[in-house]
Amino acid sequence: MPNNHSASDRGVTFEPLKNQAAIDFLKKKLPEVTKHWDDWVAPSHAHSFTIAGAPSVDFVKDMQAALVGNIEQGLTIADFRKTFDAIVKKYGWSYKGERGWRTRVIYQTNMRSARMAAKWRTIQDNKDIAPFLEYLSVLDGRTTKNCKAWDNLILSVDDEFWSTLYPPNHWGCRATVRQLSAASLKREGKAVDSSPNVSTRDVLNPSTGEVYHNVPHGISPGWDYNVGQAWIAPDVSLGKKLARLPRELAGSAYQNQVSDGFLKSVDKSWRAFRSNVKSTHATNAIQFVGLGNHKVQAALTDKAETIMAKTAEINAKRAASPVNNLPQLKHPDLNPESLAMVAPDFKVDHLEGIHKAGSSSQWNAEWIDSLPSLLHDYQAVLYDTDAQALVYVTKAHKDGRYATAYVNINQSKKKMLVSNWVKSLNTKPLQTLNEPRFIILDGSLSIK
Repeated sequence: MPNNHSASDRGVTFEPLKNQAAIDFLKKKLPEVTKHWDDWVAPSHAHSFTIAGAPSVDFVKDMQAALVGNIEQGLTIADFRKTFDAIVKKYGWSYKGERGWRTRVIYQTNMRSARMAAKWRTIQDNKDIAPFLEYLSVLDGRTTKNCKAWDNLILSVDDEFWSTLYPPNHWGCRATVRQLSAASLKREGKAVDSSPNVSTRDVLNPSTGEVYHNVPHGISPGWDYNVGQAWIAPDVSLGKKLARLPRELAGSAYQNQVSDGFLKSVDKSWRAFRSNVKSTHATNAIQFVGLGNHKVQAALTDKAETIMAKTAEINAKRAASPVNNLPQLKHPDLNPESLAMVAPDFKVDHLEGIHKAGSSSQWNAEWIDSLPSLLHDYQAVLYDTDAQALVYVTKAHKDGRYATAYVNINQSKKKMLVSNWVKSLNTKPLQTLNEPRFIILDGSLSIK
């Protein structure tokens, strides 16, 4: 039976005004400029602070500082509007929409996202003793159809529902969640529900003509992610979102829409992963370091005959010269089952080049720390028919040698998900990269 409780007596507005985790969420965002609110894949917003149509990065920085100050001091939207007016005047910004609407969107969107991200971190910390979440909607004339339908829905904290439908779920969304223990469920006479089957649809943006694919019903485009997951584990959140896109679009979305803020956060996750591996034993854990490009996928198909012919040529030469005792190459796997590029924990020492310390082929510490960023902004991607691996030629170079990353397609071990492993990191001169065994899939080797 639906209840008609108000927002206040359902706990929706009882969050403390000063929430250190929410403050940290806002502070750690990197200010960036974008023309439209939906210019990026949504999870990247968790690590980037942006205001649509902002005139400069300095303007965005000032607006971010105003919001942080507002939440630190426990101020209201009325206080924020005064600061907003001063910043607008300082930069001479001519924004779209009414002042009241514009300030409300900026203020409420950031405050709600910050507090719900902070709440998710608390939920994760406490899920061993309180493993359930209840969706709570504010029930009044402004409540959306789906928020009404999900009101009082109780699911496990780890249910996939929360990966896309953890609030906020649309502009002005006032829904929240309540964490419950098994004892609380029993005391209140409640039970865990079956996870709802949420269908998706494609949505056309009439302003740009862009189509947003597989947006869950009840979610506005750009809100179909968990802001808490995107803050704590951006790679996981982005991966789940991209998995819902048509395969031919997922690589393009990652390459073209991911922001600098998101990449820096993934770089940070990669560094933390390596640090943790050094203090623990390998457990077959993997760390996301990038996503394959749709152009590379298409080129693997288009150049399959060339790769196969080159493979046969190499095998013929090996058969004719058994003195080197080189094995025959297997049939090349040119159809990646996943776009994800990962680094397994048992490969970390090898990737850091412990075995080739001091060698000219070893990556320096700065390059290793920035592996995800270098894979994203590559110079070229080749296929090495001899090694049967993708070769990402990065833009990092020193003494005529370019930092390259070898990636093996469709790897798995002991029930690990099939993905593409970064096999090794080394440096190579252009002369080597221009050898016939390398086939260019994307980009160019005309590096200056």
